[in-house]
Amino acid sequence: MRSVANLTLKFHITDPRVERIICDLNTSPWQTKLVGGAVRDAIMGKHSYDLDCATTASPTDVIAILERHSLKPITVGIAFGTVGCVLASGYTIEITHLRKDTLSDGRYATARITDDWHTDAQRRDFTMNALYADLDGTVYDPLGRGFRDLQEGCVCFIGEPSARITEDYLRILRYYRFYAHFGRLHPRAVDQLAIATHREGLARISRERIKKELSGLFTGTYRLTAVGYLLTSGVWEQIFKAPAQYFDIERMKRADDLQHTRMIRDSPYNEELAFRFPYLFYFYALLKPEHHSSLESILRKALSFSKNESNYIQKLKACMQDFITHPVTVSSLDQGTINCFLYTHGKSVFIQALLLAWIDGSFISGADQASLVSAITTTNVPEFPVRGTDISALYPNIVGKNMGKALHMTERWWFARQCTASKKECLDFIKDIPLTTVT
Repeated sequence: MRSVANLTLKFHITDPRVERIICDLNTSPWQTKLVGGAVRDAIMGKHSYDLDCATTASPTDVIAILERHSLKPITVGIAFGTVGCVLASGYTIEITHLRKDTLSDGRYATARITDDWHTDAQRRDFTMNALYADLDGTVYDPLGRGFRDLQEGCVCFIGEPSARITEDYLRILRYYRFYAHFGRLHPRAVDQLAIATHREGLARISRERIKKELSGLFTGTYRLTAVGYLLTSGVWEQIFKAPAQYFDIERMKRADDLQHTRMIRDSPYNEELAFRFPYLFYFYALLKPEHHSSLESILRKALSFSKNESNYIQKLKACMQDFITHPVTVSSLDQGTINCFLYTHGKSVFIQALLLAWIDGSFISGADQASLVSAITTTNVPEFPVRGTDISALYPNIVGKNMGKALHMTERWWFARQCTASKKECLDFIKDIPLTTVT
């Protein structure tokens, strides 16, 4: 198998057991190499905790070696020659026997083992995924173009694109996810034609896998370009069953520009702002305002949701609605108003809703936007200072539902004062409530 000249990688694996496992799997007569993402990431200067290995050792031999290292083998993929394990250090290893995929139902293939590295490389999806490496950093490119394509930013199917796609229709979405992260060159026409021809096969893919691929796509450097190709290829419409006319890539571009301006990038709150359900944030941005009421129904046709994601959508919509009910201008966003929005919606949702509102026409200048974001990110979310125990100390006979009423009345009074009244002021207000009001 040909090695890549003048290239030696450093994997910086921090768990010695990982290296010992791979070394054991290179004991004669076996050969084992890292493959795919870990090699690709190392070439790009990144460290990976998800390690895929290709081996000539049988699954039985792999299981024995893992158990020798006191690790529990994961055998859910053993029908495909795959055995995995998870280490306490955070590393995940999947070790798969060299194989040739034969018959496929459009998602899963029938595997036949082989000892030929070139055959194993040919059954993979993209050329940049068919790169192998030894622990010493020697890189192998059996197909002769994976390293070049990775360097140039060319996402290419291996062999005949239609054949690769019909083996596993998920590869359509994987193509665009890879393009979002690595695609610096225009897609090849032959790849785009094959995708457009076979896009209906995505109906076979679970909503969970579709969401996973799209979530990864929206974290890529070239996400805008990737989404543009998703729209023009008809894949987006195939997934969401909504006309392409519902979406506007320019809106997403404006959202992306705002999300990565200095005011967000340099914010101490940047990590949560940038990575809290980014695919939902960008989807909201893509959807034209007249279709925002259909946001959740469009998404639910194609994707599965966690409770947190559903709550996020509802919170984002509620905050956007508050902007309509209570028009937000630079003059109205004083510290008290900021307090109220933070208490009602939380910091992340408040700022992301502002970014979405600014897409449709910035109602305040760029300098004022930066000043406002700074004020929000440096303000602690207000906390209502009164608890039921405080009321019980004043009115021991107020219990149950009446306790809730008293808390609610006090909270409304505190909120009307822009969440600034102290605990003492709140307790003074409670003292002035006629007892019959809450009993």
